[in-house]
Amino acid sequence: LRAYKEGWSVYTTIDSNSQKIALQSMLDELFLYDKRHGWREPKNYKYIFSTDQIALLRETNISFLFDDSYFGEVFLDKNTISNRLTDIFDSYPFYESHIKAIVVNLTSERIDVIDENFKNEKNLLIAKKYEEGGIFNSLKKWMDKNSEKFGFYIVYDDNDKRLGFEYEPWHYTYKPVSNLYHTEFLKLDLKSIISKTKLAGKEFINEEFIKKYIDENIMGISSHLK
Repeated sequence: LRAYKEGWSVYTTIDSNSQKIALQSMLDELFLYDKRHGWREPKNYKYIFSTDQIALLRETNISFLFDDSYFGEVFLDKNTISNRLTDIFDSYPFYESHIKAIVVNLTSERIDVIDENFKNEKNLLIAKKYEEGGIFNSLKKWMDKNSEKFGFYIVYDDNDKRLGFEYEPWHYTYKPVSNLYHTEFLKLDLKSIISKTKLAGKEFINEEFIKKYIDENIMGISSHLK
């Protein structure tokens, strides 16, 4: 507890940046060595799927991977199919030039796989999906052209000089209302409000921390909303 309240300073002869570079270099060489030594014996992961799931896979239906419960408490259950697949992919080395996948159906005409990015299929909060070639790019173009006509503005735009949260191409707000909330929020005494809560660690949220958060995140919004 004293470490949190008073702070500790540790001085060593180790350069942390050099250590990171050395570790990354070693991992890169190990992965390259593994890659050079080629083919592994094929592994059959059929056992992780139920009979019903196998039937769905034969029809190229992977909807069972995106059950709504996946985003709830079951997210932490290691026995869910999503987490078991993730563990399998994580057990293999990472290569920037490769995507890991499991073959689920093979015919003379096609091959179907589940790749390591399967969890992102239902994730709307990935910026590249709104860029050129992305699945939501046409929607984003329409929003860019029309949203402000109806009073909706993007909150965290792609201005590289803006501080705070990263670019969120899906995040819009209704300006007439958000401006009022923004103005009222800035009037709040956050330090006093936080001190009256049961928030763990609240004693470490000081005026400096609050000011930095407001300056960078609350004020780090699109210039159209200020």
